Amino acid sequence: MNLRFVLMSSALSPVLRKKGPLWQLLLAFFVVDESFAVSSVEFERGKSDAMFFLGSGLALYFIWQLSTAAGIWFGPLIPEGFGLEFALSASFIGLLALLIRSRPAALVGLLAAILSLALYYALPGTWAPLIAALIAATIGVIWEQRKRGD
Repeated sequence: MNLRFVLMSSALSPVLRKKGPLWQLLLAFFVVDESFAVSSVEFERGKSDAMFFLGSGLALYFIWQLSTAAGIWFGPLIPEGFGLEFALSASFIGLLALLIRSRPAALVGLLAAILSLALYYALPGTWAPLIAALIAATIGVIWEQRKRGD
């Protein structure tokens, strides 16, 4: 599942490669789902640069640390069976909703979800979502190129 970071880094590279190698090493630390989603939206608008990515990464890092501390202190107070198992999946769905800004993007997201479910039992481990995302993204790129006449 961590191969998704290769996809995120590739998508961020046009903006982040403008910085030198030391900056790129620092910025790589902040490549997480949340900073990727927030920064990608801003990069598409053409309003941000690598410093926006650094700022979003730092903000998320500190929030993560505070949330971890709160979980250590208050987690034992949450009763078992409270249903928090879905929280991580819900956060990914929320991030995906942030990135879907057009009908083609929604169709590619839907295709990725359907393929992921279809491949779940056919592939070992956690390969299904990654392979589904690659297939759906490739189809989306080909579709956009044909639509533009490239």
